Amino acid sequence: MAYYFLKDIGEISRLGQKGLLLLLSKLEKYNVRLVCATSQPLAELTAEGTYHPKLYEVLSSLSIGIPALRAHREDIPELANQILSRFVESGEASSALQFSTAALNCLRNYDWPGNLTQLTGVVHSLALTCTGDEISAEGRSAGDGFSRVSFNLSSSGNSLDLHCVKHVICLRKLTLKG
Repeated sequence: MAYYFLKDIGEISRLGQKGLLLLLSKLEKYNVRLVCATSQPLAELTAEGTYHPKLYEVLSSLSIGIPALRAHREDIPELANQILSRFVESGEASSALQFSTAALNCLRNYDWPGNLTQLTGVVHSLALTCTGDEISAEGRSAGDGFSRVSFNLSSSGNSLDLHCVKHVICLRKLTLKG
């Protein structure tokens, strides 16, 4: 048995939807199972007329709803640490790099409209750009010896403002001597 995964079926064009509907009728013959994911509400798209009703009927016969990341805020710090560990293991981040407790709380309190994909992207960006050993959320300025990496992600008025601690160079001292 083979499995085929379609990442976001809510973004398929009308022509693609018709092709997928035709393909679905032939999958059993070849012992193939289709697994689909979507970030868009297919029922609403179908009601609006932008999604093929027959395709929606076939695909919704077995549906597993996965709640938004914001519905499981208590898991966000562990997820962020796991994502960071993955980048450390792949060599993309320093092995000493870690989140401060305040940074993890900042991540936990953000709404994450992009869910796990957005969280992964933010953690990846922080891991790649951080020159110190700690990703922090304290409100520091560059003059305090911190290199600021900010993610002001507007969602429901919330913002995510994280900083990478830079222990080696104090920019204020360099500015005064210059």
